[in-house]
Amino acid sequence: MAPVENVKAWTSPPLTGANDVPWANILTVDMSLYDDPTGRAELVKVVNTALRKDGFFYLINHGVSKDHIQQQFSLSLATFDQVPLAEKEQHLAPIAEKGSFRGYKLQNFWEVRF
Repeated sequence: MAPVENVKAWTSPPLTGANDVPWANILTVDMSLYDDPTGRAELVKVVNTALRKDGFFYLINHGVSKDHIQQQFSLSLATFDQVPLAEKEQHLAPIAEKGSFRGYKLQNFWEVRF
């Protein structure tokens, strides 16, 4: 996959150890199960459980190349790093005015506490 013009390549942050941060033990969904009718039923069961329990899951054997994933991360990073703040502010989410979270949120809009 060719890099997108004028978009900086995303680089993965350094790995953290299990003791560095709290982490969640989420379910892994194996898309290779889709190819087998018996596996399909198991796939549905795991996805259902994951979404009801945690709301998300870790997907493996999905067939999306690492290059394509890298490109998607680069494109998403560009929206944060390469779009001027003045342009982002034109698309602020009207959270206080309308209760809508759709749009840009300024950095540190929410403070996360552990």
